[in-house]
Amino acid sequence: MEAELVRLFLIRHGETSWNAESRYISFTDLDLTERGGAQALALSRRLAGEPISRVYSSPLRRARQTAKAIAEPHGLKVKVVQDLREVDFGFWEGLTYGEIRGRYGDLIDQWSSDPASVAIPGGESWSEAIERVGEVFRKIFRENPESGVAAVTHGGAIKCMISYILDTDRLSLWKIRQDSASLTIVDLIEPNKGILSLLNDTCHLRDL
Repeated sequence: MEAELVRLFLIRHGETSWNAESRYISFTDLDLTERGGAQALALSRRLAGEPISRVYSSPLRRARQTAKAIAEPHGLKVKVVQDLREVDFGFWEGLTYGEIRGRYGDLIDQWSSDPASVAIPGGESWSEAIERVGEVFRKIFRENPESGVAAVTHGGAIKCMISYILDTDRLSLWKIRQDSASLTIVDLIEPNKGILSLLNDTCHLRDL
């Protein structure tokens, strides 16, 4: 008899003003833009027919607003999970890539070439973030042994989740794209083992 899979719908939140300006954003608690709200509604329509029994969210407003839109058609309440927050960008928060390069040139080169071992000043390393999101997988698997689950989180956090579940080289983090309001699907076999079934799908946003 085959083991039951936990289908995990990983969702990046809709657009914020800093996303639109290409600024690094982790702990800053911004609302969705008007476009971000429309993206969340498009996601809601996309997922309305899926067998989702629980909706988890990062504690940040941009994620909770997206999660609320997804949960409503299913008659569900959103469950906030602290470890679904974004990778902490520390002193880089609110800066563009060009501004970071101007102030932290050598460090961002190291971060790009060895992302697992370099911690952003005042923030966290990818290794720390990957361990954190690994606990999320364990929690979801414990609480939902045979069901579909949505988790609304952030671009960096989803990259960490994919790296964790596929046990990839950390340099692969730079090869994973995560657009605003995108959908990624992982079928969990065990808390640390799964199948990547869909990556960064945004077909629901075509008309926006």
